[in-house]
Amino acid sequence: MVTATRALNQLKPAKILVIGDFMLDTYTTGDVSRISPEAPVPILHVKKQLHLPGGAGNVAINLQTLGAEVITIGRIGADDHGVELSKLFKQGLFVQKGYQTPGKNRLMSEGQQIIRVDEENNVALSSTIKRKIIKFIHTHCHDVSAIAISDYNKGLLTKSLLGFLIEFGMKNVIPIIVDPKGVDFTPYMGATLIKPNLMEACAASKLPSEATLDQVGESLLAQTKTSMMLITRSSEGMSLFTSDKMRQDFAIKSREVKDVTGAGDTVLAMITLCLANDIEIEEGIYLANIAAGIAVEKVGCHRITLAEVTERILEKDHDSKIFNKTELFSLQRALENKPVILVQMKSKMQLSANLYQNLKKLVPIEDNTCLVLLLLDENPNEQYVSLLSSLQEVGYLLCKFEGLSNLAKTLNPVKIFMEDGDAFIELDQKTALLEDLLNTQENSKKCNSQTKSKNHS
Repeated sequence: MVTATRALNQLKPAKILVIGDFMLDTYTTGDVSRISPEAPVPILHVKKQLHLPGGAGNVAINLQTLGAEVITIGRIGADDHGVELSKLFKQGLFVQKGYQTPGKNRLMSEGQQIIRVDEENNVALSSTIKRKIIKFIHTHCHDVSAIAISDYNKGLLTKSLLGFLIEFGMKNVIPIIVDPKGVDFTPYMGATLIKPNLMEACAASKLPSEATLDQVGESLLAQTKTSMMLITRSSEGMSLFTSDKMRQDFAIKSREVKDVTGAGDTVLAMITLCLANDIEIEEGIYLANIAAGIAVEKVGCHRITLAEVTERILEKDHDSKIFNKTELFSLQRALENKPVILVQMKSKMQLSANLYQNLKKLVPIEDNTCLVLLLLDENPNEQYVSLLSSLQEVGYLLCKFEGLSNLAKTLNPVKIFMEDGDAFIELDQKTALLEDLLNTQENSKKCNSQTKSKNHS
């Protein structure tokens, strides 16, 4: 838990290049109430249609949702699907004549997928589009912090283009993370991390079916000369193989699997963002596992926010509700888009019955969605903090924090209170600022007094 919180605090809105096969995912939802008289098939009465970017587009949207600045590169056709994608991604999508933008239409009823209709025509990447892509990379991508390659085997990522990308990344010391396709991973040789699923990994290893997972991982590392091979194993979690022949297994973090659509893209996005921020791969995989666990609990491609990841991490135990000022980033993510009541605590004493009862009254009965954030600006004893964090009425605690007014500006709470004995006094923004000034003056007097005492002695 500590490492996960630390990793979240290291995340910054890095600039990331996403290159690969862009597709349009359509979700056609309706009701099925009868069977067709023409054939033994259900009739879907369509209620609505939703268009979302798929493939590399889903990776890009996931990264944007996680707070990254994304540069996209891909190709589309001169068709309606391409028009939809170009509305979402303003640059980096190149139109190739004769190419059809891949589309996947999922027909759904009552949360279940009835059938999927795919539209595509895999044509070779034209030399003109390839030159435009290389020129675009040279012009726009020298300052990116990571490169995510999302290969869906639609013809864009040729061996020569992959070779250019990996050489570009190595020359500019940019980590390259690949979600591969096919049975030959050698075109990805030299990438920082390759992330196949178990079926892809076994096929690419060329080993007999009775080969162990260790043998598969070691074979792929030898073939690709990559630093890390991360094999995703569905409900079994993920296994990381590194060039020093170490293996680490990571269990999946989900409550219920409803739909695995897009979970691999979520993993690719989170790990790319973590490596872009120089976060240890183990911590990155931990966060990616949590994000993927949330994604498979939803129907369709669900974009995971840092707020959701943070909330899932923090719900495990009481100690995870306690933050210090260096962990403010994680706390902000946990409180994102939620009504907050700030409470400045002064007491170092044990929690009294009156104080407890008054604390319960802070949250209006009609609005139990409000989160209470307690600010402890001194150094309370561990038992006191542990007792406060165990209370159901307390959302989070922020210890050793100074500056009530600044925090109020950042979080925009619905109410601000200050503890006064066993009671709580409501403050407004101006009063909170005055309280900060008084605390600053009091601390200054203490420092001056201590200085005079030292000089006198």
